[in-house]
Amino acid sequence: MRPVTDIGAPSEGRHVSDPIPVFVNQRPVQAASGESVADVLRRFDPALAGDAQRGDVTLTDGVGRPLGLELQVVPGTIVRAVRRARAAGSDSG
Repeated sequence: MRPVTDIGAPSEGRHVSDPIPVFVNQRPVQAASGESVADVLRRFDPALAGDAQRGDVTLTDGVGRPLGLELQVVPGTIVRAVRRARAAGSDSG
């Protein structure tokens, strides 16, 4: 399944500078209009964002569709971020 890259236009009547509510793992995060999932993850948890950039995190929307890091968030965007399990013996120490 291809990642979702467009989930609709911003709500009518909003100004570009108005913060918009999005949700990461059920927690509210204020985002700026035009920000991407990657931007929101960096604000929410920089370590999680780094893991997502490396492909160690599965990102889905509220109904389980894969999300791309480049997706522009809109009010009410839901991001579920789950770290992938590491293979046994994959520790570098």
